[in-house]
Amino acid sequence: MIELYVASWNVLHRIHGLNWGEPAVVAFPEEQPRIDGIAARVEQLLSDGVEAVGLQEVSGDVLAELRRRLEGKHLVFAHRSPRLPKMRQGGASGLRDVAEFLVVIAADPRATLHQAGAFESDPGKGFLAVELGEGVRFLCTHVSFGEPSRAQLGLLAEVGRFAPGGAVLVGDFNAGDREVAAGLGSGWILSDFSGQGPTRVATPEGSGKVIDHLAVHRGKLREVRVLDGAGFSDHHPIVGRVEIG
Repeated sequence: MIELYVASWNVLHRIHGLNWGEPAVVAFPEEQPRIDGIAARVEQLLSDGVEAVGLQEVSGDVLAELRRRLEGKHLVFAHRSPRLPKMRQGGASGLRDVAEFLVVIAADPRATLHQAGAFESDPGKGFLAVELGEGVRFLCTHVSFGEPSRAQLGLLAEVGRFAPGGAVLVGDFNAGDREVAAGLGSGWILSDFSGQGPTRVATPEGSGKVIDHLAVHRGKLREVRVLDGAGFSDHHPIVGRVEIG
């Protein structure tokens, strides 16, 4: 039996936040303090014993800061989206590197890249799969909303299903647990955050939602929690303890 403590967090790319007027970005006219807060929160997760972290909507600036703080202590894997975020209304974004990444941070020094790519139906969404020790595959994803998600979830299920030692899938799925469970199919166990509040922060225009999930294939999930994102993103981090095998 392999035990893992894992986390997932959509950290909100600054350009997306500006385009949609997200309070988490509006509250930080200068991006560097928000970057520092995000990186410090990720560092804290790792200090608390998290062994694999999946991050979505990571800007090039956030990635650079994570690498500066973590490389040499943890392995940092990144998949660059082929879509480049753009400001809708023009003006400066406040970023030096506007590229968008999926990121996996692994504590296991044996971790290696398995596969990464954008979804055919949406170049702004995709997945990053890292092989941890003992053949466990850790997948970080950002899934599209609505109909395109069906094929995307099917692909994710396939990538995880053939992992030699079982799989853990984390990310922002833009859908509730029932839709995600149906899309992944049999053999997957999904996190249940009932009674813990939303993972997607509420806004004046809409209520909060649970659209970030942890899933496991050939294993069990326990002690799943929604943490406080401290206002740095429009999503809260989620964590869970996983038993594989």
